[in-house]
Amino acid sequence: CTIMALQLVPVDDKNGGTTAWGRFEQTKEDVTCFIKLPEGTRAKMLKVNITSTTVSASLAKGNALMHGTLVAGILADDSYWEINDGTLELHLVKERRAKACGRENIEGWWPCVLHTDSVLDVRLCDKEPFLLGEMDDLQQNSMRSMIARMVGSDDPTDGRAPTLDPLID
Repeated sequence: CTIMALQLVPVDDKNGGTTAWGRFEQTKEDVTCFIKLPEGTRAKMLKVNITSTTVSASLAKGNALMHGTLVAGILADDSYWEINDGTLELHLVKERRAKACGRENIEGWWPCVLHTDSVLDVRLCDKEPFLLGEMDDLQQNSMRSMIARMVGSDDPTDGRAPTLDPLID
């Protein structure tokens, strides 16, 4: 992967994204690649090779599905592949695991799988959701009001916020 000065696309909610060969997701410990197979493909029709620095997957006829050098090392002996619902899944165990969420430290998070893939912004890997950010205005104001009452501080809404608590309304 080549990092440019352009604004990078952030990783998705599974800490990965889409690529030319399919899609991937990752945890702190591993990366899983998903490659859609032609209908009726069986394991014996595939040729998959996983090493500590490269991965290749092709149909026995020679059609390459994925091939290249990995962006980081893996534990090849612990990595494996399988077919699930018409999709080839490559389960790659990272050699260097991530130690923290991407916002705190991007080390160990993969911005792509192969050096030829587009680079993603890994600073959002393993992000902790902002709970109030997922709520609508009514829910946010109600939560603020309930918390203020629980801790005995001034209600930031001065009691004007409608609440979702049936005991209060």
